[in-house]
Amino acid sequence: MQYLFILGCPRSGTTVTARILGSHPAIVLGIERYAKLFFKHGLEPALFDKDRFFDIRPGDAIYQDFSFKAYTADAATLRQRYDHARYIGDKIPGLYRKPEALAGFPKAETLVIATLRNIWDVCLSYQARFYSTGKNKWDKTALQGVRDWNLSLRGIAAIQQAGYPLIIADYDRLYTPLQSEEEYRGNLGALLQKLGLAWHGQAENQAATERRKVSDLEAARQQASLPLEVRLAICRDADFEAYRRLLKSA
Repeated sequence: MQYLFILGCPRSGTTVTARILGSHPAIVLGIERYAKLFFKHGLEPALFDKDRFFDIRPGDAIYQDFSFKAYTADAATLRQRYDHARYIGDKIPGLYRKPEALAGFPKAETLVIATLRNIWDVCLSYQARFYSTGKNKWDKTALQGVRDWNLSLRGIAAIQQAGYPLIIADYDRLYTPLQSEEEYRGNLGALLQKLGLAWHGQAENQAATERRKVSDLEAARQQASLPLEVRLAICRDADFEAYRRLLKSA
């Protein structure tokens, strides 16, 4: 069994990637299972022992059960998977802010997936969430998105330089609505192959669901635009060179 972590700038596809991979029977994956705890106390392999992983304690996460964000399997199903799973891990988007939290995990037994997405759509998504009237308050503006995007690139590069096996999941390639269903399946299949896994019915069903969601979001995004100050900040401050280096390493 290996440890698996998914991270990346907010609004860059960590959740959609985690939902698809987390639906595979060979993977037991938390969706921000330790997103609160790691900022204060870091991470350690013992947190992913079976009894501890399924014991959600105060201070661990922002939720109380595995139904958070429409998790694709309940705790009972995940428990059944655990003993035969190939990967056990968590989707913690902000892990790039504290890459040293991985220091206690053996590199030979750990795999990191980092999601990348073009900064324009990341900032559009920040803006949409900021002005959303939904129940989950989002207080980050599109300008904050520029800073977070740059910070995520530095954190991902630090994990790569530390020698942890790293897979780059390119949102714009994996999930673009411009591709055919065959291309979509092929690109996700290639990601699964990097994990040594083949397609499974549960993952296929989840991938189809996520494709519909992304297509709906993309249609709405095409009607939106960024304020001039944000576009100027992107042109002036975005670290495109770091972005290109990570994409080339994929």
